[in-house]
Amino acid sequence: MLLVDKMGRHVFWPSLFWILVGLREPKAITKDIGRLLKRGIDVVRGEVSCTDAATTCAKVDGKKIGADYLVVSLGADLAPGNVPGLDEAGHNLYSPEGSISKMALRRPTIFLAYVLPMFCPRLSVRPARRRRRLEAVDRESMETRFPGVFAIGDNTSIPLEMGLLLPKTGVVAYRQAQAVARTIAARINGEDRDGTFDGHRVCFVRAGGGRAGFGGGDFYGRPLPQVKFHEPSRKWHTVKV
Repeated sequence: MLLVDKMGRHVFWPSLFWILVGLREPKAITKDIGRLLKRGIDVVRGEVSCTDAATTCAKVDGKKIGADYLVVSLGADLAPGNVPGLDEAGHNLYSPEGSISKMALRRPTIFLAYVLPMFCPRLSVRPARRRRRLEAVDRESMETRFPGVFAIGDNTSIPLEMGLLLPKTGVVAYRQAQAVARTIAARINGEDRDGTFDGHRVCFVRAGGGRAGFGGGDFYGRPLPQVKFHEPSRKWHTVKV
């Protein structure tokens, strides 16, 4: 097994805001992916410039790497440069360095989050997929139209029954990865038993005061996703942390 990663470290993104308020240190939420070597996983630090699904190959820093199976999990990246002036005037909280620099501000800071009312035409899934270069997959096996090539996480496009896309969260990517791992293991062993991602996901929402809400359900439900949310409580906050 070979893992290609351009950062060389894993960051537990949900804890970035805890760094911001001083409840976590950066070293507590980051791990060197080189530790995977102890589990028999080879690690290559580099940037993937392109993939060839037909031959299950990827080009990493100009070097072609082949495999029997290819799992694409490129994720999504921030592009503040697309908005003129945002890099200079804005503060990026979605990285350990950004959260630390925000803590270093000397004057008191108040964060306000708001949502503007907005009306817009219904968005078609197919044009959005083409513009964003998202990968269409079988929503249960996560396999693309190319045999042996899978995609998980932010770079996938999975439409739900009512026309919206499956929300992109770490929990979803994790469960998709489990399904893909079971499928690949079964095929290597000659077993006709593919893994399945069933569309179930959960989510915690911190509400302050040591409380958190909990929601989850079947996003593949028909005719609509079946999702239930539990009121914020200290119990759910304890489960979250």
